[in-house]
Amino acid sequence: MADKSNPPPENRDEGFLSDFRSTYEEIIRRNPPKTEGSREVTAPLPKQTEALRPPVNRAAPQQPAFPVPQREGTVPPVRPPVSPAAPAQGSMRGRTSFSHTQDAPAPQGSAFKPRTQSTAPAPPPPKKRTRKLKKAAALIIVCLTVFCIGIYAIAAAFAGKVQTVPGSSGNPFIHSWELQKALGVTNILLLGVDGSQTDASLRSDTMMLITLDKRHNAIKMTSFLRDSHVDMPGKDYKRKLNTAYTLGEEDENSSGPLYVKQTIEYNFKIKIHHYVQVDYAAFRNLVNALGGINVDTTKAEAKYINKTAPSMKGNFPAGEDSLLTGAQALVYVRIRKLDSDFERTKRQRKVLSAILAKLKEHPFKVFKIAGEVLPQVTTDMTPGQLARLGFSALPCLGYERMSYAVPAEGTWSDGWSNGSAVVKLDIPNNASLLEYFLYDQAPQAAD
Repeated sequence: MADKSNPPPENRDEGFLSDFRSTYEEIIRRNPPKTEGSREVTAPLPKQTEALRPPVNRAAPQQPAFPVPQREGTVPPVRPPVSPAAPAQGSMRGRTSFSHTQDAPAPQGSAFKPRTQSTAPAPPPPKKRTRKLKKAAALIIVCLTVFCIGIYAIAAAFAGKVQTVPGSSGNPFIHSWELQKALGVTNILLLGVDGSQTDASLRSDTMMLITLDKRHNAIKMTSFLRDSHVDMPGKDYKRKLNTAYTLGEEDENSSGPLYVKQTIEYNFKIKIHHYVQVDYAAFRNLVNALGGINVDTTKAEAKYINKTAPSMKGNFPAGEDSLLTGAQALVYVRIRKLDSDFERTKRQRKVLSAILAKLKEHPFKVFKIAGEVLPQVTTDMTPGQLARLGFSALPCLGYERMSYAVPAEGTWSDGWSNGSAVVKLDIPNNASLLEYFLYDQAPQAAD
């Protein structure tokens, strides 16, 4: 016999619903629903399924209703328990939120790997830009090549106007291995002669060695005193250095410039690659083509120029950066009676330095000067060699200019020979000092 005080569960549920409905209807009767205009707002009745839903035990994970395929050899993923009382930070309604910058750590043994920031290298630049840069570089190289070829062709054309005298490829009076030389150093002997004199009485009035020292970025100017008492190669006597020009002109197998070149090589043991000879007319034209040169002059020098130069008539002023025309510059470099031959060669180097400074300021005047001066120049270089030398010498115009004189101070004494005054010098000592200046001395170490 059934116990009526404890009805079955289904009867208990029906009684509970009956009581709930009675209570709900009583509440509605006592509190009628509010109206909004013509529409009545009522609360929905609770559904039976919601009221009868059994509680969920969240402590134990629920198994999925369908089988999850597993990869062979892996452990099935396990969902971590979620506490309803303490949802994860940044979650909403108990759901775990996922950040776009950092993933939650994967459970141990999971078959899925967490996302990581990409470490792939940056993509290469666009190929179009690289191609444009290559085309631009190639165009610049082509333009520079064409420009250099054009300059060289113009230089060669002007060089063809030079009077070329075939010279000896070596010095028959000394072995080539005895001559000092160095890579990047070129020695050119510059000779100045008075073309108004007869060939029998010609003597080199100026003997200067121009050195292009690309090792030390310097242009070095070395003057040789014309009264230096030196050995004449191939002969058994000594003479003044400027006498070598006359002896060479008298020799059928030689020439004045060539024998001077060989004499300097023989006495001072240095390699001279070529020589260039200019007369007084070429020197005047060179200075005039540059528009004059600026040098510092003393009162005594200015007085001498005013007295000697026929066009001045006492109007040439002394001072710094005095502007000299071609005729005035020629008088200036030939001044000797005021002081000594040492001061004379110093003035010659000052004038040459001023000419180089003007060429540096106006490099495009080189072609104009070449057209006016080269026909009056004599050299042992071929037109091609002269063009190459001029082309390679243009960048050297910005080099530091250095000066030197032979004999050096303290290595000479006054003497007398064959009825004339000479400068007797210690040749071996001067050869060593000259070698150091040409090949080893740098501009910052120069005085």
